Amino acid sequence: MKVRADYSPEEMTHLLRPDEASAWLTREMERLQAQVAAPELGPVLADGGTVVDDLSEQHNRADWDRICSSFFLQS
Repeated sequence: MKVRADYSPEEMTHLLRPDEASAWLTREMERLQAQVAAPELGPVLADGGTVVDDLSEQHNRADWDRICSSFFLQS
């Protein structure tokens, strides 16, 4: 992913460097996978599971809200 911003370098010091962004994205993907992988859902794709159209429909509302709130400010 490439981001272009119309800001001065001093205004962008809070942004992650490419190596930091890659590591962060990997950690967040792993964290999401761990949270949505519930034993009662059955096998995941790598274990013979199937692709679903809407991941949120695979969880009850309370669990889905918990998952979303751990990644976003509002769900």
